[in-house]
Amino acid sequence: VVLNPIIETNRGCPFKCTFCDWGGVTESKVKKFDMCRVHDELLWMAKNKLEFATGADANFGSFKDRDMEIVDFMIETKKKYGYPKYFHTSWMKNQSEHLVTMASKLMKSDMMRSYTASLQSTTTSVLDAIKRKNTGENVLLKIKDLCEASGFKLDTDLMIPLPAETYESFQSVLEQCLDNNLTFQCCYTTILPNSEMNKAQYRKEHGLETIRSKFAEPHSWAKEEEEILVGTNSMTKDEFNDIALLAYVISGFHLCGFTDLIAKYYKKTEGIAYTDFYKKFLDYFLQTKNTLVHKYLSPLANHVDDKRTNETYGGIWFAPMFNELGEQKREVFFGEVKEFCRQVMPDNINLDDLVKLQYNWQDHTQTSIETEINCKSNLFDYITKGIPLRKSPHVYLAKAIGKKKDFISLGHYLNFAKKLGNWNTTITSK
Repeated sequence: VVLNPIIETNRGCPFKCTFCDWGGVTESKVKKFDMCRVHDELLWMAKNKLEFATGADANFGSFKDRDMEIVDFMIETKKKYGYPKYFHTSWMKNQSEHLVTMASKLMKSDMMRSYTASLQSTTTSVLDAIKRKNTGENVLLKIKDLCEASGFKLDTDLMIPLPAETYESFQSVLEQCLDNNLTFQCCYTTILPNSEMNKAQYRKEHGLETIRSKFAEPHSWAKEEEEILVGTNSMTKDEFNDIALLAYVISGFHLCGFTDLIAKYYKKTEGIAYTDFYKKFLDYFLQTKNTLVHKYLSPLANHVDDKRTNETYGGIWFAPMFNELGEQKREVFFGEVKEFCRQVMPDNINLDDLVKLQYNWQDHTQTSIETEINCKSNLFDYITKGIPLRKSPHVYLAKAIGKKKDFISLGHYLNFAKKLGNWNTTITSK
């Protein structure tokens, strides 16, 4: 058991997102708590050896100098007492460079596991319907580049379904994230009692259809249910079922290193969109019984009607699948992937090398190890660096550091490493 204290340094939110009751109920006012109180609470956590502090601010980092001081104080407190070990919070909605500086400090002090810029959607009509204004794409990509220069990836949250979002528009959102190398988590829209979305007029205007669902976390002590959105005027329940399952597949297989190089290869060589690749992947394995992948995907095929939507949230739900596909029966799984490519994707002479690279790209070993990969071309450089493909013998060296010892399984490690995007080996030319 790890005790998780919650700290609040200010209360309120200036935004009016219709799915949230943070801003609406406080009338956009934000109250800053006394800094002595904040310091005292952090010291109390440290002296009582509480490990994982969650920040309850709606927009941490919005008060640049004050919040930077809090970050510095937390880091110094950890250095002195060893606690809190980790800090997680909701960052300011409008991204800015100083937030990356804060995040970088926390990362270097091993106090933060991921840095998230919540988008919810990038579809203009959806943002209008939920009264939200995101950071512009150019600014977001600049923030992404700053994060990567600091040694970590930018993570984002997406919400489905939302009013005015269609199956096609959300597919475009997923494609945009993958094109820009953004790691994402799809969250299902919960109807909160005091949110505008809960009002009868809003429900009627957008044709909101909901169900009662268990909380997404499988190991939660709170055995409760929530009201989640499963359909709108613009997205039917069946469409939500399908797009949620597609997002689940992308999150599990692409963002955790099981198939990402393969998908990138087919996009570069054949112009097949990432989302189209994974729709083919999903359809193939739902239809192909007696495969490992079918075993895990088929029970979720009708997750809404079967009341299993919470299981498609990802996260720790992935662990059993990751352990079998990635560790216990890794050879069998990659054989299934190769057969999928043979039967469904366009013919190509690089398939064997492609699967070998993918196999060794994910750091799945228990200990550090170096593996030689003999290829017929400079395929890895072509996929990852855009270097022209040259058909001549090429030897790569994959260096794995091995799963960190504080993770009990590959599934738990990949779930943790996904947000930071550091689950991969280092592949270089020999």
